[in-house]
Amino acid sequence: MNSKEIFLSINKEILLKTNNTLSYLNKEEERILNYRNGIRIIILNESRLREIEFFTELQVMYKKTQVPLLSAYTTLLLYRKFLINKDIFKSLCYLATKLKEKSFSSELPYWDLVIGNFIFIDKGSFVSEKLKLDLFIQISSQLFLLCGYESFQLIFRYILNYSKETVNFCWSIRQMGNLIPAYILPQSLASINIWKTYSFLNEMNAPYQLYEVILFQYIQSTPTSFLHQSNYYSFFDYLYRRIPISTIQRESSRSNEILFEVYRINPKIFELIDFKQVNEEYLEILNSSPWSESRLGEFSSFLVEKMFKAYGISVYFAKAHVELKLTMIEKAWFNDVVSGKNLIYSANLPFKLSKKVAHEFNTSQHICSNSVTDALVCTALFSEVQDMAYASIITAKIRNYSESDFWIKTMGLLYRKGLKADTILVNELYDYIHYQVYQLERKIDFTTKKLSNLIDESDHWHLAIQFAKLKKGLRLKRLPNFKIKPYFLERNNCRYVIKQLKTNFELNDESGELQHCVSSYTYDCLNSGSYIFSLRNVIKNTDSKKSTEITMITIEVNNNKIVQKLGELNRACNELEDDLIEEWAKQHNLTL
Repeated sequence: MNSKEIFLSINKEILLKTNNTLSYLNKEEERILNYRNGIRIIILNESRLREIEFFTELQVMYKKTQVPLLSAYTTLLLYRKFLINKDIFKSLCYLATKLKEKSFSSELPYWDLVIGNFIFIDKGSFVSEKLKLDLFIQISSQLFLLCGYESFQLIFRYILNYSKETVNFCWSIRQMGNLIPAYILPQSLASINIWKTYSFLNEMNAPYQLYEVILFQYIQSTPTSFLHQSNYYSFFDYLYRRIPISTIQRESSRSNEILFEVYRINPKIFELIDFKQVNEEYLEILNSSPWSESRLGEFSSFLVEKMFKAYGISVYFAKAHVELKLTMIEKAWFNDVVSGKNLIYSANLPFKLSKKVAHEFNTSQHICSNSVTDALVCTALFSEVQDMAYASIITAKIRNYSESDFWIKTMGLLYRKGLKADTILVNELYDYIHYQVYQLERKIDFTTKKLSNLIDESDHWHLAIQFAKLKKGLRLKRLPNFKIKPYFLERNNCRYVIKQLKTNFELNDESGELQHCVSSYTYDCLNSGSYIFSLRNVIKNTDSKKSTEITMITIEVNNNKIVQKLGELNRACNELEDDLIEEWAKQHNLTL
């Protein structure tokens, strides 16, 4: 008999209480008896609960499966997990049965790793754990059969102990960034792509860490993920035959999707790239500073810019695509230009796009924009006036892109009449024109209107707003809620708050406090997607529990970006105010 058979015989006799002194034992039988007694001693030192039940379950597992005799330490770990949930044995038997044809399933180190990493929750059951067991069986049958299991201890930990802490640990140790996934394992890794990918890694003699990176990405994917699309593997094979295989570890699932999306629409774009030159250029970038998680996806961003430049696609599309900031309409434009169509023929453009402006948009790189649409509008304005400061100011003021055509023509015309970026009250003039044209629906002939007269009218309008007792004649209008709670900040022992103004009455009070025209923004809040916030200094009164708020800056948010931030008489923010607003914007994912 071998050692395991001897253990089964001795353990059975002890459980049945038919075991005597056994003076007839040979040396091997004596060794196994001592081994069994040693296990009993260490588990009794741990706890005196359920000793007989544990050895009974151990007997059944050894008898039914090819699991070898475990070490004393691993048996102790198993006992500890048995005390938490006795279904641990049912799970191990299931695992062993499914893998009985695999040579590694009878190896002690394999089961040391399985038992050492298998976490069974207190109120769980075999049914609740079966999902990760089935997944682990697939990994064992495919990857471990191909490459062995010794190097993949992280995979044992990742699959068999699928807790938040473990998942984050496994991702971070492979420098894959901080992960906040839904902690739900997939039903299976049925996608053929992962097994093709593993065969590719094997062909390329890839380091074992890359197998883990690929596995983590597939496990976190949803059934509709790009990773499971039929042409993903052809993209993976094409790309990683042309760039260093180690790049896999420096690319996130998101950055792979960014490249795949381009490949899916038009794979010929990749053929425009000299990958040897690209690899050399990126190696210089890679070595220019220490590697950190914040640089994940850096290569894909670099490659997208190279491809788009070679194909004549605007750098603003590249930036927005990499940062996942394309709107639904912009995604449709993106699909058009990547597939080779001219942008001028795309639907839902904010204005009639000429070939000249389209060419300038595709070749320009010096526009500071928050979106593709912003860059497109700014390019059109710049084409009209050849003054980037002016074009940028007007673009930032446009809240409704459907009005872009009007503003491009009108502000271009006024520029030629003498309006410049540094003209006093240029912001007020924009607000006056917007009020007259879009709220009062006045038809103004700007071709004959003198700029000086227009500025005078704007001044009178702003004065009327500041000094009129508007609140008495107003009906209360509640403005859309942006759902940002008042945000408190502290600097130099002073307290500040940024809060939304939610009624037209509050806009009027703000306008009176700072003597500007925000009271006229009710229309923009109700119809153009604007939200008004106020930065205030909170001063605690020493003689009462109440606090006083001193209004400092009015902030307008539209399309998740801050389009204006002005103080009394439309003054610019000082350094402190800019710092407070910047922190607030960062906390709420707003662009400046």
